Amino acid sequence: FMKKAITVILAIFLILSLAACTNETVNSPEPTGSPSEAPTPEPTDAPTEAPTPTPESSPTPDDDRILKGGRDFWVALENGVTYYCDIDGDGLVDSVLFTYSEYDPGVIITRGADPYNPYDYECGAYWGCAWIIDSDPDDGRLEVLITHDGESSCDSESDVLRAESSSDEIERIRIWGGVKLSGEDPASFVFSSEEGFEIYVGTNVFGDNCLYARVRVSENGVEYLNEEYPFSNPHEYTLKLELPVTLLNEDGTEGESYTVPVGETISPVYTDDDYEATFVVVRLGDGRLAKVTIERAEYSYTINGVDQFEYADFSEGV
Repeated sequence: FMKKAITVILAIFLILSLAACTNETVNSPEPTGSPSEAPTPEPTDAPTEAPTPTPESSPTPDDDRILKGGRDFWVALENGVTYYCDIDGDGLVDSVLFTYSEYDPGVIITRGADPYNPYDYECGAYWGCAWIIDSDPDDGRLEVLITHDGESSCDSESDVLRAESSSDEIERIRIWGGVKLSGEDPASFVFSSEEGFEIYVGTNVFGDNCLYARVRVSENGVEYLNEEYPFSNPHEYTLKLELPVTLLNEDGTEGESYTVPVGETISPVYTDDDYEATFVVVRLGDGRLAKVTIERAEYSYTINGVDQFEYADFSEGV
């Protein structure tokens, strides 16, 4: 019996010993190692490239929508509409945007070769309209023509914007006169590369008046094509002095001399220049045409050495 008891006691001690070892193994925390740090990259001498700016929109119009030079044409620009063209003839797509808010017409030209440096034109006028034209189909370039007015049509000015042939700049060519339209709409513009277009120009022949002039834009700038400058709004003037004239024949040649009496009316038809005029062709009250010789004075014109305003109240035609 004692042997059995000792055997049981030894078995109990053995079981307790095993339980203690098992519990110690379970409760002992696992050893944790320090996390390995990511290796620091070695510095390099290669510079970091700056990101290329992305435009808000990258227009890719169809080829048949791109206006190109080499043909006789013009397009009236609508407010807020972008027109795609090759304005400088380099084969890249450029754009022209005509903007017109109250009293502030302007044009923005974006070149395909330098899209992040647009040319911004503002004239700060009361009114304006613009066209894309091809003044010289042989040079591969296009032009933007914009006209704007002041107090009247005679005070109007116009500008031609075109790419310079020798640089990447936009050239601005001033025209002292507003573009003449055949109607009220810009689409009534009349233009050809050979005959150019008509403008209003101011003159002080027989007072302050407007004349028509025809101009063409060439490599040398603005060329005036007129031999005659018609008065745009002829007015009848009543003579206060006798006026010596030369009557014109039906074929336009000069005829006999004649003196128009006081009280008769004359109406200017055309002159030979807007600033340095030497004569004025007038229509007499009976319908005949006559030539009046005039001379440039400091601020006015004279007839036979007498100031023109002595002959009639030419201020009525203003």
